[in-house]
Amino acid sequence: MRRDLGFYVTDRIEIEMQTTDRVKQALEAYQDLIMHEVLGVSLEFGACDGQKWDINGESTVISLKAVVSKEIS
Repeated sequence: MRRDLGFYVTDRIEIEMQTTDRVKQALEAYQDLIMHEVLGVSLEFGACDGQKWDINGESTVISLKAVVSKEIS
């Protein structure tokens, strides 16, 4: 998804997900590892517009947003 959205490899991202309780529980259990691997800064669950995925039979919609870093001058 990052590549398809044109993000840089180093971009930090905000993640929104609309998914099932089963996927939500798995993500919460491994949130620190997942966020580290995808350079995520936030993960929110709820209705969102994004790309539809099938995660092991669980319907999921994922929306990613690149975080713009603010440089100090």
